[in-house]
Amino acid sequence: MVAVIRLSKNLRYCLYYNEQKVKTGQACLLEAGYYPIDAGEMTFRQKLARLQKLTDLNQATKLNSVHISLNFDPSDKLSRRQLVEISELYLEKIGFGGQPYLLYQHFDAGHPHVHLVTTQIRPGGKAIPMHGLPQIQSQKARREIELLYGLVQAEDSERRKLLRLAPARSERLVYGRMETAKAIDGVLRHVLKNYKFSSLMELNALLGLYNLTTDIGSVRSRLRRYDGLFYRVLDSRGIRVGRPVKASDLLSKPTLKVIRGMFPGNQAAKMPLGGRVRNAIDLALLPGDVSLRGLRDVLQNKGIDLALRPEALIYIDHVQKAVFTDSELGAHYSLEAVLGRSTNLLLHRQKAGSAVAHGSLNTSAYEEQLNGRASLAEPGDLKIFLPAMLTGVLLDPGYQPEVPDWQLRRRRKKKKKQAIASK
Repeated sequence: MVAVIRLSKNLRYCLYYNEQKVKTGQACLLEAGYYPIDAGEMTFRQKLARLQKLTDLNQATKLNSVHISLNFDPSDKLSRRQLVEISELYLEKIGFGGQPYLLYQHFDAGHPHVHLVTTQIRPGGKAIPMHGLPQIQSQKARREIELLYGLVQAEDSERRKLLRLAPARSERLVYGRMETAKAIDGVLRHVLKNYKFSSLMELNALLGLYNLTTDIGSVRSRLRRYDGLFYRVLDSRGIRVGRPVKASDLLSKPTLKVIRGMFPGNQAAKMPLGGRVRNAIDLALLPGDVSLRGLRDVLQNKGIDLALRPEALIYIDHVQKAVFTDSELGAHYSLEAVLGRSTNLLLHRQKAGSAVAHGSLNTSAYEEQLNGRASLAEPGDLKIFLPAMLTGVLLDPGYQPEVPDWQLRRRRKKKKKQAIASK
């Protein structure tokens, strides 16, 4: 079991997030603990009012809302009654016994998990101390509950430690399933708050995991001239769908000025974290015959997503919440370097390059590489990236024309003499 505790100053938003999941069929309300009315009979305002009355008792505590998610291993088969029991026991063990709470079961990921919304303000107006709660009380409570209910322990494997780090496929935005602006705002709040990126390209690679992208307009457009920013939803093929949403229309106001203002601080904060990604890549390529698809799968098991862009390879580390381009990690981690470090891929690249140099591209020679790259790229990027792949092969110094240089010079001199004679 993995417990994630988040503090917030916006109680309404925490509740709204879970209620929206219920409306779209991605969650259900299991219980309203210490409420005078049954969970199914309350309106949104009634659910909020019970917790809001407590937060109003202590104006000095700004982060007065507590949003907890309890995540279980996919092999843990738990009934609704057990989820309620575990959640209530967990709250009691971390010092929240008797506090009113709302318990939601979510279905938007590949593993069972619940969300708890409560407040740290007691009925007398005193705040529950939160210092050291995740590290001490929460960890102790988690271990005791794992033993009591026979749950998979969080320390069992590296894979289970990475539970809930990367976005699940079901968490991606789907146009028409929910209100676009609110869905986009929810993704951006999470991404901008937690991840360190230092360019729009890196941000777009990260947002692509949620079927979302930014749009700053064409070079001479009014949008580009005035530093405007749109956000657009992508379909399963990576193609923009629906109407764009202006950054200034979103509640969190993630405008281009705000985004760019984050770059310097993020750049300084993430650079010391690149060692983990480098080590993961080096270990993955150690056998020498790993395809790009295989590299991606190995890195995902380490909590790292690999995105392919025409300009660069982008590595998204969900453990350290940092995004790196291949140039930031070093020359050994670029696309050409990664291909060169795998003997299997290098052989295929040489065969394809030889075919191009002779004027007849053998598509089957590229098949394995294209399949691997297509699985890494956003669906709409492959057409853009294909010329870049061919250009890289043609410009590779290892593929030279078969005609020697002295023969070319001889032909030029002969043509020059003929031109002079004709005059």
